[in-house]
Amino acid sequence: MTTATGGEDSERWRRWIVPLALLAVVFAIDFAAMPGIWCIGDPFAWREEARSLVRDHVLHVNAQFAQSFGEPGQYFVVNPKNGLWYSKYGIVNSLMALPPTVLEYMVHGRVPSVGEPSDLLIFNLYNILLSLAACGLLLRITGWYTNRSWVRVVYVLTVCYATFYWFYQRAQDSKIYEILFYTGAFYFLMDYLRGLRDMQGRPDRKCQMALLGAWMFVAALLLTRVVYGLLIPAIWLLVLYAARPSDGGPGWRFRVPEIACLLLPPLLAVGALAWIDQVKFGAPWLTGYHQWRASAHWPTGRWQDGIWGILFDPQASMLLHFPILMFALLALREFYRRYKLDTVVLFVLPLGLFLFLTKMAGWRGEWAYGPRYMIFMLPLLALPFVVFLERLAESPCRPANVAMATVTLVALTYSTYLQYEANRLDFWALYHISYGVDDSWNREMARYFLDHQMGVFNADLIRHKDDLDDLPFVAELEKRGLAGPQLQAYKKRLREYAVDENFYWKRVRSDSDRAAGEQ
Repeated sequence: MTTATGGEDSERWRRWIVPLALLAVVFAIDFAAMPGIWCIGDPFAWREEARSLVRDHVLHVNAQFAQSFGEPGQYFVVNPKNGLWYSKYGIVNSLMALPPTVLEYMVHGRVPSVGEPSDLLIFNLYNILLSLAACGLLLRITGWYTNRSWVRVVYVLTVCYATFYWFYQRAQDSKIYEILFYTGAFYFLMDYLRGLRDMQGRPDRKCQMALLGAWMFVAALLLTRVVYGLLIPAIWLLVLYAARPSDGGPGWRFRVPEIACLLLPPLLAVGALAWIDQVKFGAPWLTGYHQWRASAHWPTGRWQDGIWGILFDPQASMLLHFPILMFALLALREFYRRYKLDTVVLFVLPLGLFLFLTKMAGWRGEWAYGPRYMIFMLPLLALPFVVFLERLAESPCRPANVAMATVTLVALTYSTYLQYEANRLDFWALYHISYGVDDSWNREMARYFLDHQMGVFNADLIRHKDDLDDLPFVAELEKRGLAGPQLQAYKKRLREYAVDENFYWKRVRSDSDRAAGEQ
C-alpha cells in the first residue's frame, strides 16, 4: 500500500517537472529582460482609472488631467450627462490594473497622485505573472496534440521569444491578457465541443461548466474591447457544427439547459457592457470610441489592403513577426487530418474578428510593433507547429528532415535575435526617430522607415551609433539640405536612443553609478 502511494507520488512529481522547469525558465528570461521604461499610450488611461478606484473609490478620473492628456476623446471621454471624464477603454483594462495598483498601495502606503509615475518594478512583475499564466495554459493545450515534452516546451519557448509576442510580454499593455483570455476561451470551448460531439448532443454537467468557463473568458474579452463581441456568434456557429450528426442523420435537438447555457451568459455580458457604457459615456450604445476619430473605428477600409498588409507588409506581417506560422502551415494538412474539430475551431473562432479588423482603415494599429490587433489569436493558430516538430522527430536522420530542421533552427534563431533587438531600445524608438523629420522624407527615406522591421531598424541604429552618416536616412537628410545645428541636434537625438537600452536592471545600475559619481 505504501509502495503504491509512493509510486503515485513519484509519477505525479514527474508530471510536474517539465511545467515547473519551463515556468522557471520563462520567469528567469522575463525577469532579466524587464523593460526600464513605461510603454506610452493607452495603458496610462486605464491605470489612471484604476488609481481613481483605489484612491478615491470612484470610476471617473481627474478632469484637468484627462483634458490635458492627449486630444479630447483620444484617451478619456467626457460624459455629457454628468460632465465627468472616464477612460474610453473597456472596464476590464482598469480591473486588470487593479492588482498591481493595490500592491503598490500596500508596499508604499499610498496610491500615486494624478499623473505621477507608478512603481515600474511592480507592474513589470505583474506582467511576468500574466505571462506565466499564458505559458502554463499553452503548455497544457499542447498536451492534446503530443506526448513529447520537449516538443511542447519548444513550442511555448518559440512562441514567447522567437516572435513579437516577447515585445508585448514586456509592454505594459492589454495584449498579454487578451492572449490569456482568448487562450482560456479556446481551452474551455474545446472541452465543451468535444463533449457535445462525443455525447451526441447531450453534454454532461462537466461539459456545461466548460462552456460557462469559455463564456467567462469571452465576457472578459468583450469588456476589454467591444470588438471581441464577434466571438459570440462564432461560438454559436461552432456549437452547431459540433452538434451535427457525423452519420448524416437528423440533427440533435438541444434541451432547455443547453440553450440557456448558450444564450444567457453572453446576453448577461452584453447587458453588463451596456450598463457600464451607460455609467461611463451616458448611453448603453456608446463604446468610448465615439468622440475621437469615430469613423476610423469602423470597417470602412479595403479588405485587399488589410489582408495583404497583415500577411505581407514588412512592419505588419503575421508571417514575418510570428514566423512559426510559416512552419505550422507546412503541417496544417496533417493537423486537420488528426484533429478536424480543433482545426475548424482554430480558424472559425477568430474569423469574424480577422475580417472586421482587416477592413478597418487603421488595420496597422498605428504605433505598433507587428500586427498587434491580431496577436491574440496567433499562438493558437501556430499549434500545427507541434505536429511539424513531431514529423521531424519521427525520422530525424532523413536528409529532408535534417535540411528542414536546419532551416527551422536558423530562421527561428534569427527571429529571436530580431526580437531581442526590437526590445533593446525605447518601445517606440522607430516612431520617435521618424517623427520631426517625416516632412523631409523622400521616397528613399520613406522606404527605409516603412520597409524595415523594428528589430532590423534598431540593430542598424545601434551598430551605427558612432557613424550615423552611414545610416541611409541620415545621408538622405543631408542630401536634402538638412545641415548645421538642426542636423547635429537630430544626430544627438539618434545617439541618445541608440545608447539608452530598455532593460530595467541596466537602468537601475546606470542610475546607481550616476548617483555614486555625483557624490
